[in-house]
Amino acid sequence: MQTRISCRFLQSFLLIFVGSTFLFSQNQPPASDPRAVSFASQSISALASGKAITDVALTGSVTWSGGAAPETGTATLLASGKSESRMSLLLPSGTRTEIRDASTGLPQG
Repeated sequence: MQTRISCRFLQSFLLIFVGSTFLFSQNQPPASDPRAVSFASQSISALASGKAITDVALTGSVTWSGGAAPETGTATLLASGKSESRMSLLLPSGTRTEIRDASTGLPQG
């Protein structure tokens, strides 16, 4: 009886050990593909006519869940260079804006 319990305990331990080893081995980041990076760089260069992109403006729909009930509205995201950005959300409850200026180091809004 004692041997039977020990054998089942050992089997259970090995099953958990082997299973956890398989799960932890899945957390490695994917390797970067140099060809894919090259194609992406060429695509961006072609879209920008060979000029460096310094400013960007994006618009889209957004769902804000910061209050009692989620709200749906529109978002405008602006970025200038590497140090300034602005996020504006137009929601039924009002406008929410956040400004980031890396020269001051503090977000505003």
